[in-house]
Amino acid sequence: MILEPLDQKPPDFVQKKEMAELSEFKMEVVKGEDTKVEAKKEPAEQKVEISEVKVDSGTPLTHEELGVFYKQTIHNMRRHGMEGLEGQLKFEDVQDFVSLNFDCFMGALVKVAQEKVGPAPTEFAVLGLGSLSRYEASPGSDLDFAIVIKEDTEENREYFKDLCTEMFAQVSLLGEKKGITFCDGGLTPPFNQGKSTIDFGSRSLLDTPESLAKWSLPGQSHPDYSRRENLANPGNIQSSLDSVHLMYGDKNLVKEYQEHCRTELSRKPSKQALATDYKEYKKAKEISYRQIKALNFLHAKDVQPSVSGEIDLKYDVMRPIQRTVGGLCMYYGIEEANISRGLDQLHQRGIVSGSLYTSMKKAYALASEKRTRKQLGSFAKDESRGKEKLSHEEMQDIQRTLTVMEQKTSQFVRSNGRKNPFAK
Repeated sequence: MILEPLDQKPPDFVQKKEMAELSEFKMEVVKGEDTKVEAKKEPAEQKVEISEVKVDSGTPLTHEELGVFYKQTIHNMRRHGMEGLEGQLKFEDVQDFVSLNFDCFMGALVKVAQEKVGPAPTEFAVLGLGSLSRYEASPGSDLDFAIVIKEDTEENREYFKDLCTEMFAQVSLLGEKKGITFCDGGLTPPFNQGKSTIDFGSRSLLDTPESLAKWSLPGQSHPDYSRRENLANPGNIQSSLDSVHLMYGDKNLVKEYQEHCRTELSRKPSKQALATDYKEYKKAKEISYRQIKALNFLHAKDVQPSVSGEIDLKYDVMRPIQRTVGGLCMYYGIEEANISRGLDQLHQRGIVSGSLYTSMKKAYALASEKRTRKQLGSFAKDESRGKEKLSHEEMQDIQRTLTVMEQKTSQFVRSNGRKNPFAK
């Protein structure tokens, strides 16, 4: 028996900044000569997407053997990630490497699960949410994802619940409590745990492109939302779908979903809707749902500098910058989920000034890299991951950046986006 988990080092990027230029990755499991799982990523026009995942049926791997495969695959990804950080690779390249590994990992999960539950009864695609959608996965990211399907029937829903249940069982083989697990906040399609007959996850994250796009309207729950069928609340479901990334499956379904979202968000609310649902914008002229959603996303209360000597890199630094960049990109119609690349576009278009761009870029890179390094170290040494103590200079730089962001965000929101203080 031969087990060959994904074990490839970050490629030599050498000035290669675009995702389309990344080298392909392969993931294989071989048992004797009659079972093979292969996940492959190839360059596409704008993104690297899984173009093919093959499973040659034969003697199925046992759960113990699959556990060895998955554990070694993730171990190799973390080991090579740390080697890259300690070597000559830039952090952005290592982050792309980690995110690409997650795509291949998800592709293998789906195809191995299908070996047990059978082929899908309808076309589908797995959409990464959260950090997976931004191509900013960290070594311990949990799996937030949705599944978009071509045909919605109860029989199809039952199939995909069985598929996700089997995927959950495989992920559980990793045995990680703080690392890679299904999202415990309900940001997955429905699945069962063990012998439980209670559905976990959220029914709303398994839907057709047109229906899933109804979540794009700001501050409105899907008309078919039911608390009994969704572990996640409406706000979390809606915010999780602000950006998505194709991890596996039919790319045409993703394009269809994104087009429905654009159509919904390009509409303008009626006077009645402005008077009842969006009162704070009733004096705004010619405001679209996309702009309302962006202004809600940018709300200044979510951009607050920390005054403590220790800082939570994710919530105190990265989250405020994510909301600022994400909100501005949404307001100005820039479709870029990755925060660093989104910030680049905002600067190139003159929306964010050079000085603010530089300080935001520096703060985000510092927090992202330190958090990734700490996670990689904690997995190697089994240490806890809490707040980070920064140097006095680092803390001062971050606080200055977040304070300026807070002031400019507040001004931008008060003017309903008519004035752009970020450019000054």
